[in-house]
Amino acid sequence: MNLRHNIKKIINEIDFDDKTKAEYIKKSKVIKLLIKEVFGDVICGFHWDPMSFVGNVEVPYPDENFGSVRIILHITSENFRELGYNNYHNKKQELKDLILKFPMFNRVFVAFDTTKCDDKINESELTERCWKGYTQKGMKTMFGKRYPNCVKIKKKKSVRETIKNILDEEVTKKYPKPNEKVDKLVYDWLDNYFEGSQMYKKESWKYYSFYFEFCKNGREIGELNVRFDDKSPNFGPKDTRPTNERSVDEVWLYIYPVMIDELLTDIPIRKNYMMYLIEEWFEDTKLDEIQREFNRNDLSLDYVFVSESKKKGELCVPPIQKPENISMQEMQDLIKKNTLYSYKQMEENEEEEPGWTEELYMGILQKKERERINQEDRDNNPEPFNDEY
Repeated sequence: MNLRHNIKKIINEIDFDDKTKAEYIKKSKVIKLLIKEVFGDVICGFHWDPMSFVGNVEVPYPDENFGSVRIILHITSENFRELGYNNYHNKKQELKDLILKFPMFNRVFVAFDTTKCDDKINESELTERCWKGYTQKGMKTMFGKRYPNCVKIKKKKSVRETIKNILDEEVTKKYPKPNEKVDKLVYDWLDNYFEGSQMYKKESWKYYSFYFEFCKNGREIGELNVRFDDKSPNFGPKDTRPTNERSVDEVWLYIYPVMIDELLTDIPIRKNYMMYLIEEWFEDTKLDEIQREFNRNDLSLDYVFVSESKKKGELCVPPIQKPENISMQEMQDLIKKNTLYSYKQMEENEEEEPGWTEELYMGILQKKERERINQEDRDNNPEPFNDEY
């Protein structure tokens, strides 16, 4: 039985009185079938979640029309090495393209996360099951589930020296070999590219997940994500430790293809070596300021990620000011209109965490303003910047 026949059967056979439930089940079955079709035995498991964020708070969608879908793939270290980094991302893009061909996923944003198959083991086994080169530092909660917080054992100098030696050996006559002059050219280029940019700090998850948006001429050119460990239980009080008492979970830099294309046009070097230099440059020039925000000095980049869905960043929206004389009732009314929270739930959340209502209210205002100015930009831009890349 081929893929097309299977999907047609799924779409036609489900018919509940509850249309929302029926549509959800259809989408779930289609997604699962496509995942198996693309990845087959490469992965040892998967799950998916419909998601939405209003401000800094994750909320469920009110109906079957999900705005975004996050697919979490479980894969072994051995399978990942055999498949290769590029092939893995090609398969993710293939899966995304297949999903978006179906009208039921019209305008849905598809995102991916990857976990190790070993992450699904019992907590009692965790101390012995982190990968080679990693050590466990407590537990972390992702999408409502508990996972081991396996942190990379960093040997920064030796690793980087090894990487540079490998790159030196791989560079051919087509590209200038890595040397101090080439490194300085790239550093100077990056200095110029980020010169005059403004940095906005935002909190994506209370207490432990932050991002820093770099904006130049009103548009985002890069974003640094910093995530610390979180020991909040599934049910119970949140982990409210200050960031300087938490261990570092992940630090990564998010940039756009337009920057990479411009840099490689001006300085024709191997892309993998260029990415290494971007990482070095960012740590040397930008990371100290960000570390001071957290009163610590142990941050370092884990990786640099280039956007797969946007050629360049959206327009930036600087932090907005709270309207004068706004009442608690008015803030709750806006939250009620834009989320599924009831007034009772809002009161309970505010009592548990004072300031919760204002934070979500400001997040909604920020989101609406971002949507407004970026829609205007799309309407006025003959070559939309967010085309699939």
